[in-house]
Amino acid sequence: MANYTALVESVKQYIKANGMQAITGDILQGVLMSVIDTFGTGSVYRGVATPNTDPQNPDANVFYFAWEQGVYAKFGNLTLPSGGMYVLDNKSGQWTMTEIIFPALTEMQEKVENALSTAQQAVSIAETANSNADVAIEGAQAADAKAQQAVGTADEAKDIATEARDLASAAEADAGDAQNLAAEAVAAAGTAQGVANQAIDAANTAKVQADSALQIAGQARDEASAAGDKANTAVSTAETAATNAEAALNQSETASQIAQQAATDSAEAKADSEEALTLAQGAIPNSEKGVAGGVATLDENGLVPREQSGHWDLEDSYTSDRTDAAPTAHALHEVYEMHETDVDELNIRLDAVLELVKSVAGIGVAPVTVSVTGPGESKIVSIVTNGNWTLSVDQSWVTPSKTSGIGNDTVTLTVAANGTTSERNATLTVTNALGQEATSNIIQAARVETTEYTFSVAPANLTFAAAGESKTVVVVSKKQLYINGSASGAPVTVNYTSKLEGAGFSVTSTGVAASNNTTTNVRTGSLTLTQSESGKKATVTLNQGAGTQTIEYTNWATQSVDLTATPTSISASGGSSALATKATQTRTKTTKWNGIVTGTTPETQTVTVAATYTKVSGSGTLTSSTVTFGNNTSTSQLSGVYRATFDGKTDDVTITQAAGVQSIEYTDWATTAIDVSASPATVAAAGGTSQMSTKATQNRTKTTKWNGVVTNTQQETQTVTVTASYAKVSGDGSLSGAAVSFPNNTTNAAKSGVYRATYGGKTDDVTIAQAAGTQTIERGTWITQSVQITASSTNVAAAGGSSSLSTKASQARTVSIKWNGIVTDTQQETQTISVTPTYSKQSGGGTLSGSTVSFGNNTTANIVTGVYRATYDGKTSDVTISQAAGVQSKTLELSTYTKSFPATGGSTTIFGTYRELWNGVVTATTSGVSPTLSGSQTGFTISGNAVTAANRGTTAGAARTLSGNATYNGASAAYSITQEENKETYSALTFDILAMSAPVMPNSPDTAASGGTVTLGASASYTYSTGQTKSVDVKDSAAYNITNTSAGGVSISGRVLTWANRAAVEGGARSVTVRLSYNGASRERTFYQQANTFTFGSSISLEYFNYTPSSVSANGGTATPNVAYRQSGSYTSGQTGYKVQTIDDLVSGPVFSRSSGSSAASINSSTGVVTWSANTTTSDRMVQVVMRGTAQGGYAVNLVATSSQSAYVRPTISLTFNYNQSGGTFVINASQAVKDQLNIQFTYTDGMGAGNDGEITMGAGSTSVQGYAGGPSYPIAGIIAVNFTSGGRLETSNAIYTWTQV
Repeated sequence: MANYTALVESVKQYIKANGMQAITGDILQGVLMSVIDTFGTGSVYRGVATPNTDPQNPDANVFYFAWEQGVYAKFGNLTLPSGGMYVLDNKSGQWTMTEIIFPALTEMQEKVENALSTAQQAVSIAETANSNADVAIEGAQAADAKAQQAVGTADEAKDIATEARDLASAAEADAGDAQNLAAEAVAAAGTAQGVANQAIDAANTAKVQADSALQIAGQARDEASAAGDKANTAVSTAETAATNAEAALNQSETASQIAQQAATDSAEAKADSEEALTLAQGAIPNSEKGVAGGVATLDENGLVPREQSGHWDLEDSYTSDRTDAAPTAHALHEVYEMHETDVDELNIRLDAVLELVKSVAGIGVAPVTVSVTGPGESKIVSIVTNGNWTLSVDQSWVTPSKTSGIGNDTVTLTVAANGTTSERNATLTVTNALGQEATSNIIQAARVETTEYTFSVAPANLTFAAAGESKTVVVVSKKQLYINGSASGAPVTVNYTSKLEGAGFSVTSTGVAASNNTTTNVRTGSLTLTQSESGKKATVTLNQGAGTQTIEYTNWATQSVDLTATPTSISASGGSSALATKATQTRTKTTKWNGIVTGTTPETQTVTVAATYTKVSGSGTLTSSTVTFGNNTSTSQLSGVYRATFDGKTDDVTITQAAGVQSIEYTDWATTAIDVSASPATVAAAGGTSQMSTKATQNRTKTTKWNGVVTNTQQETQTVTVTASYAKVSGDGSLSGAAVSFPNNTTNAAKSGVYRATYGGKTDDVTIAQAAGTQTIERGTWITQSVQITASSTNVAAAGGSSSLSTKASQARTVSIKWNGIVTDTQQETQTISVTPTYSKQSGGGTLSGSTVSFGNNTTANIVTGVYRATYDGKTSDVTISQAAGVQSKTLELSTYTKSFPATGGSTTIFGTYRELWNGVVTATTSGVSPTLSGSQTGFTISGNAVTAANRGTTAGAARTLSGNATYNGASAAYSITQEENKETYSALTFDILAMSAPVMPNSPDTAASGGTVTLGASASYTYSTGQTKSVDVKDSAAYNITNTSAGGVSISGRVLTWANRAAVEGGARSVTVRLSYNGASRERTFYQQANTFTFGSSISLEYFNYTPSSVSANGGTATPNVAYRQSGSYTSGQTGYKVQTIDDLVSGPVFSRSSGSSAASINSSTGVVTWSANTTTSDRMVQVVMRGTAQGGYAVNLVATSSQSAYVRPTISLTFNYNQSGGTFVINASQAVKDQLNIQFTYTDGMGAGNDGEITMGAGSTSVQGYAGGPSYPIAGIIAVNFTSGGRLETSNAIYTWTQV
């Protein structure tokens, strides 16, 4: 590493550019290369250091990288802070650290902080936007309130100023738009704030990761990259948040502007309404109805009554056109001519009348929107006016039943079928005599396009021969387009797919093929064809007979023989080997299925055969298949070659015999006897060791063999010292190896032990003895160890007394025991004895006389003590005797210490006798003292030496007792005063209702069907022993239980009765009885929940409308409709839903009619039953049926269904012919009953021209006919033609020309 090449390459390899403006590859690589240049000169890089790294005092300049925070003890206790990367080096003679600065990290951190600041600004903008949105909402709500007010004002002026109502409605709509925009602004502001919050989170995460990058330089490149990404994302997100917030603010301002405009419009509408009202009020006084000279109220003949006419001579001329409820122009003209002087006044009044007429006249048409189905239908519109009217429609495809009329009327509109694929519109306009118009918009749906699909397959079953064959399948797949129920264009061929199931079958271009069945099982399968567009399916069942298998073999032919000998090696002493031969043979196996060769297989076998054996050369004797060798008495190996011959094939085998071998063998030495001895034989009484040793007498046999046969034996003998195993048999001593040890004999008897040596299965014993021991005992003198003084009483009463002293001494001496002059035990003997010591007083009170200490009466309040000592044989012991301190006492005896008061209360005074005593002796007595009382109990008060019990009122409770002490001059005595129980007696119970969450009506006791709660309460009345009464709220302590209910849906928990929402379950009002129980009393009350009924709405949708059967047979028949529809509605509970209705639920109808389709079907308009005549065509037929009626609530029901009829399928005709030499019988079968009488022409022939033709008739409804054909042998027969009696010949496509030979 002299040039740091490896380190440089490492930096270049692992510190790479990452494409980020963080710690890029160039920056970090440059920094590290600079570090290497700076510290590498004369230094060696040693790796990355941690606080636990030990550099081990290097004697060269080295340096480390380090970034983990902590104290580096082995580096001169350098302390590295967190968040930096450092170089540790020893160039200066001691360890120093230098921080590495990464400029890119600083830049990145600034970016992160800037991003965080931007995100916070985005939050501020979002909050401002949110605030603006709130202002916008308030403005919108204010606008809505003003609009509502405008609507109210406009309603008041509606009969006078329709225009004002329209303006108010527009204002309300604008206010709604404003409110919606404000809501959108709130949502956008919320989204902006959410995005801004995400920006802050992302920025904070980026900052944390940037800090981590500063701490771990090794991971800086990855962490900084991630931080940079997230910082950029944070900036982008913050900008997006700002944009969204700005948009939200703009939307809020727009909403506010719209709301303000709505308020302005509302104000203008109100002003217009007020102006119209003023004009109307000004006009009325000038033309009061029903007043002479005013606007006349016409009679039933359209004339002005006499009492309303100011000109009796012109009453006949006051006629009316009966439509404008005002005088006619002619009548006014005559008035004008006769009363020129009144012209000016009359003109003024006439102008007012005309204005009034226009204001009160009007015209309307309903509904304002007419929806029509694509196939076309008739619709009724209502016209409301009081005068002549005309009607026009701007489109020719709408034909009205009338175009003019008088007064209220209805018009039937006939709408033609829509042949286009788009919705179309028409406008109906009704105009009255004043030129006022009302319009209705007619909307017709696009044309109804339906497609009917035809899909059939023949034949439905195919049977194949076991050897395999191909058969044809005919498929018809078409579709027909219907527009508004009528066929459009020719049928179109539709593609289909096929799915084949079953082994051995395959699809061909014309049908299905079956391969040769090479199994003994019948094979079945199916071909399922699916029409691509409709999904219709048709299946052809496939069957193939079971296969018949035959197997043929050739004869076995020998290919080779294999000769073996067991064994192939004979021992030198002689033996035999058995010869055996196996032949390898082959043959061919041929397999046929249904007579067809399906495979040939060669077979091979290896069998044991009886071969002919011969000796080719060498040693050994052959007998049949056995080769024998005698004993080989030479040192050479012998061998022989033998041959087997079978079916012209031969094979040889070689058998060998081993060379002869001579050997000498020795048996192991066998021990015949052993001799054990001990030295010494007797051990001293003081103990010692005796050593044992053993010798053995041994024999062995020498054997000479030739080829394993014994030729000579000899006996050899020896006596040797051996290492025997030793064991103690009995007696004393201890054995260790061959040594026997005896300890000091501490008995008066001699000892001995018997020990045994064992070797080679032989044993020998030896006895070792020890002399008898001699014992001596030595005792020392008694030495006093300690003395213990005791007093008969160490506590003397304060009144005086005495205590006797006594002393015991503890003494010890040594006893030594010796055996054979050796100390074998040392024991200590101890004794404790009573002694007569010298007694003395050391200190304190009391007097000593001999061994007695006496104390007089203690008249002080202090304890008196005295210390006394016993001395004996130089040992001392002390004892302390104490006299109790004197005690002065005081007593108090009360005159009254128990008392009982009634519940109504009372009071008493307590006195006492006071006494003083010294050491239990009375010294003074005072009678009639007034002590101070203490104690506390509810209802009792104490004053000095007086106690008062209060009246317990209406507070029930058990008897209560005041217990306390009476004190006087330091003396005390207990006292107890009792007040009797204040018994509470129940008198009445009341059931209360405290709250209801959902009553039917305000203050109603019944709950709405939508559910709710009833909070129950209870109060009880009580009388007390004091004679007082009170009412108590017992709602929380009373029990509430349901005793019976008319239905479910109600429960009680605590005192809250909960009615469930009846949702979509109809039913009448239901009730529940609740029992209130308290203190043995009970009350019951019944609560009700509103009935839940269903109100039908206008939304009607199809549940099902179909026919049974779905397809009527070609023979004809009827199909019955199955109809159900869904009608929406709502329940009293507030829940919405629907009910499935049938035609029985219709208010009026049903009426069934043909919409489109075949005319061969007749439709019963009342029942909807479709009756089909017989179908003699080869195509399916259909008819589209429309059902109309009026549902609950008067809403129209229009449903469409289709009834279909199957096509006629011609029968298939086949012939079965049974023949013999004189003729034969035949049977002709039809696959189904024939519709018409058939004349069938057939022929029978012998195949060489001889034969005849015949004809037979099959009646209508028949499925078979049989007959006889005479003549010679006719193995061939067939049908020539099949003709209808009514004319015409069956097509050959019906596959009628088939026959079967029997």
